[in-house]
Amino acid sequence: MSKAVSSIKLDASDMANKYVKAQLINDDEQNEAQTLHKDGSSNVLDGVKLLTMNDLLEIFPFGKTKLFKLLQAKVLPVVKIGNDYITTSAVIERWVEDNVGRELHY
Repeated sequence: MSKAVSSIKLDASDMANKYVKAQLINDDEQNEAQTLHKDGSSNVLDGVKLLTMNDLLEIFPFGKTKLFKLLQAKVLPVVKIGNDYITTSAVIERWVEDNVGRELHY
């Protein structure tokens, strides 16, 4: 076998090893992301703070009644777990950007 062919095989083997290592690292990161940790009153999911209904009340410039109406109408991008709602600030920001110029009546 020529040196060029063996060099290509080694390079391909190195690339495959790097790919496998990268996949293992990604799998570990995904496993960590799927683990929900509670730190006092703040929820953390792989460094992303989950927003609760209390957080939404602080973010939006309207009261609890209007927030409940929006949640019950499934207008806001949230996940309902039992009687609780959760989301992230990135999702809320994207929802606001997507709805700029719209008029919502609730």
